[in-house]
Amino acid sequence: MKPSHIAFFISTLACLTGIELLANDWPQILGPKRDGVAAGEKLFKEWPKAGPREIWSKPCGQGYAGVAVKDNKVILFHRVGTNDIVECLDANSGKQLWKTETKSVYRGGFSSDLGPRCVPTISGETVYVFGAAGTLRCLKLANGKPLWKRDLFSDYKANEGYFGAGSSPLVLGAQIIVTVGGRNGGVIALRPESGETIWKTDSITASYSAPTQISYNGKPAVAALNKLTFQIIASKSGKLLYETEFGKRGPTVNAALPLVFDDKLFLSSSYNVGARLINLADGNKTIWENDSSMSSQYTTCVYHEGFLYGTNGREDFGNGALRCVNALTGKVAWEEEQFGLAHLIKAEDQMLIWNIDGTVTLADLNSKSFLKKESAIVFSGNAKSLPALSNGRLFVKSNAESGSGKIVCLQVGESK
Repeated sequence: MKPSHIAFFISTLACLTGIELLANDWPQILGPKRDGVAAGEKLFKEWPKAGPREIWSKPCGQGYAGVAVKDNKVILFHRVGTNDIVECLDANSGKQLWKTETKSVYRGGFSSDLGPRCVPTISGETVYVFGAAGTLRCLKLANGKPLWKRDLFSDYKANEGYFGAGSSPLVLGAQIIVTVGGRNGGVIALRPESGETIWKTDSITASYSAPTQISYNGKPAVAALNKLTFQIIASKSGKLLYETEFGKRGPTVNAALPLVFDDKLFLSSSYNVGARLINLADGNKTIWENDSSMSSQYTTCVYHEGFLYGTNGREDFGNGALRCVNALTGKVAWEEEQFGLAHLIKAEDQMLIWNIDGTVTLADLNSKSFLKKESAIVFSGNAKSLPALSNGRLFVKSNAESGSGKIVCLQVGESK
C-alpha cells in the first residue's frame, strides 16, 4: 500500500470514529476501539519484586467510572460529598490541571456507591461525561470549561434503574451516541458541538453495556446491547437494521460490550442468559450459543488469535473464573477457578488482568494454559473501575463506597 493510501485510510478511520487514532491514548471505555486492545504498548516482561513501580497516587471519591487518557491528560470523573467532579490530571505527575464541580442529584438504588458509572469519552478537544442521574455534559479538554449539557433522563422520560446511568457515550463521526433507555427514546444521537438531537430510536430499557462502532454491510453502524435486546443501528440515520432478543426480565443486567472480530460479533451476559456468537457476514446467523462457555456479569472479553479471554461468573455468587474459550466453537480451552471477576487489557501477546479485588496480573495470551508471569496487590478489595493503559502507565482505582477511594498510576511498560 502506498504511503498516500495509508494516510487516506487513517484519515478516513478518524473521521468515522470521531476519535483520533493516536498510539498510546486511551480516550474512552476499553481503549481506542472499545475492545480492550492497547495498540503500540510494550509491556515489561518482568516486574520488580514489590510489583510495578508506583509513579503517583491520589485520593478520589465515589464512582465506578474508570479514567480516560489523551495527550498525557487523565480525565477522572467521580463524586466527592454531594458534588460530581471532573478533574484533569497530568499523567506524569498526577498534578491537577483543572477541575469542575456540579451538584449531584443522584440518590442511589441497589448500590451504596453514589458516584458516576460511565467512563468519560474524549474526542478531539472535548470531553463528554454521563452522570449517574442521566445528565450528559460536554467540557473543553484544555480547561474544563462547560460547553453544554443535556438532562437526557428527563428529556426522554428514562429512569435510573438499578444503578443509575451506566452506558458510556460513543463518538461516531459528527455525532455522539448515548443509550438512554427512555419511554420517548432509546438510543440517542446528538450533535457533539451543541447537544442537539439528530435522531432517536424507539423506546428500549437501557443496560450498562456501552454502544460500540461496527461496520455492517460495508457501512458504519452502532452495536447496542440493551437490557432485553441487541440492536444494530445505522449511525447516519438511526434506522434499526437488526434486532434480536438477548437478556432476561427481572433483576438482571447486560454490561459487557459487544465485541467484533473477523466479521463475527460476540455477546455475553450472566443471569442464565449466556453467550452468543453471531456471523455478521452470513445473515446474522448464530454460530453457537450457550450458558456454559463465557457468561460474564459485567466484564468484556479480549480476542486474540481465535480465542476469547475473560472472566465467567458473578461477583455476588463468588464464582468468577478466568477462562480461555475457542471463539468459533465456544469450547473452554482452559480455566482458572476462583480467580474472581477481572477486566483484561491486551498488549501484543500479553494481557494485564485487573481483578476487582485490587490485584494486577501479567500473563501471556496462550490458548494452551494459563501462563502467569507476574502478580501484585495494589488495593485490598473493591476495585471495580475499569483500568486504563496509556504510554506504559496503568491507571487503576479503588472504590471506597463509604468515602474516599484512590487512583494509582503504575509503570507497567515502556514510555515514549
